[in-house]
Amino acid sequence: MEKKEIFIAICDDDPAMRNKLRELLPTMTLPENMELHLTEVSSGDDLIALYTEGNTFNIIFLDMIMPGSDGIQTARRIREKDDQTIIIYLTSSPDYALQSYRVEAFDYLLKTDRLEQIAPVFEKAIGLFASKEIRRLHIRSGTTTHSVLSSNIETIEINGKKLFFHLNSGQVLETYKPIRELEADIEGIHQFFKIHRSIIVNLGYLTQIDPKFVMTVSGQKLPVARGKYEELERTFLSYSAAKL
Repeated sequence: MEKKEIFIAICDDDPAMRNKLRELLPTMTLPENMELHLTEVSSGDDLIALYTEGNTFNIIFLDMIMPGSDGIQTARRIREKDDQTIIIYLTSSPDYALQSYRVEAFDYLLKTDRLEQIAPVFEKAIGLFASKEIRRLHIRSGTTTHSVLSSNIETIEINGKKLFFHLNSGQVLETYKPIRELEADIEGIHQFFKIHRSIIVNLGYLTQIDPKFVMTVSGQKLPVARGKYEELERTFLSYSAAKL
């Protein structure tokens, strides 16, 4: 059975709390085909920087009171880039509980409570993640491997074995991969459509389609190959209707 990877961020300025979560989370019950990846940061600004670089996480354990951006400010910035991640606040202050739900927090836990409280919340979050079937692409650019939500990719430019992933943040990730491997990676992700031998678009970012070109939300004007328009129009209309 293929492994399903889950990426979790622990964002807390307290090293002791990060250590506790790092030791605790791998001991909790996971589906047997699920593989856990943990990332630790000591501030909200560091977490935002990871998102700016193109990284995303399935679950975030987020402190509230930290130097720089606090937990609410951090979550607001993350929600601009990722509306799918599950945010669990773990904080010493009960004062921000109401605000936390305005950024669609999954739960709000107090550090003063016993850490055993985390187990049922974490297991529910895992269940929610598993039910969403969120697709990610792992893109190695330079010496860094980025875990990117497919929904955050606007276009993919193909130049031989060189690929350019244009993200909705404006960042471009460059990597080397044969086209057949790319096609295997995106197989079954219905939001992608190859409009030209050198261009794959995310249908969710198209603002205009024409027999000769498409326009994207970022202003890219991209050519449509001869004979592709009818299939593109049919697929685009079907995709748009499914989102209603």
